[in-house]
Amino acid sequence: MADMGRMHRPSPWATVLLLLTASVAVSLLTAQPVSPPVRDGERIRFGLVIADPTLRTVSFPARVLMTNGLVEYAVVTDYGKTHESLFVTDAQPMDVQSALLLLRARFAGTNALRSATTPIPPGAAVTPTASWSSNDQRVSLSFNRLFALTTGGASGTVTGELASGPWLFNGSMVTPEGFGAHFDGSIVSLITD
Repeated sequence: MADMGRMHRPSPWATVLLLLTASVAVSLLTAQPVSPPVRDGERIRFGLVIADPTLRTVSFPARVLMTNGLVEYAVVTDYGKTHESLFVTDAQPMDVQSALLLLRARFAGTNALRSATTPIPPGAAVTPTASWSSNDQRVSLSFNRLFALTTGGASGTVTGELASGPWLFNGSMVTPEGFGAHFDGSIVSLITD
């Protein structure tokens, strides 16, 4: 649930960073086309997604969709569930996952909700961050600070923020039809998806 009117408000264009604490490589095959990797100095680009091995970040452009209301997704594609997402991006889900895997992220492969006391599996911790410019200053906030918990829906009382700490990299699965996230348009979710 979000109430961005009471929180820091990102500009309409933000860069989403997924900061990694991963250490294990995973490979994944898919029938969906993957943007061919292009080396740009130390960084590697998959379409609109940039993997920076030195900084251990994956970044891509996104636009703000919602500034208040109930949300279930942090980032979706333009054909994803845009009616319930904070950000929308033109980056492809497979490019995001390819960049994460290149930096040795290891997807947890679960749709179970994790409690605050359940440890994140090794390599599956990511810290999503939104960055934008405001008055010629760079602003960066953890996704945890972009969402407010409320009671009684979108117009309810703000009761807090999401818990601090890393998020779980679940990855997506390959079905007989292809890469699942490609069909759903989901990239970062606040719910099991």
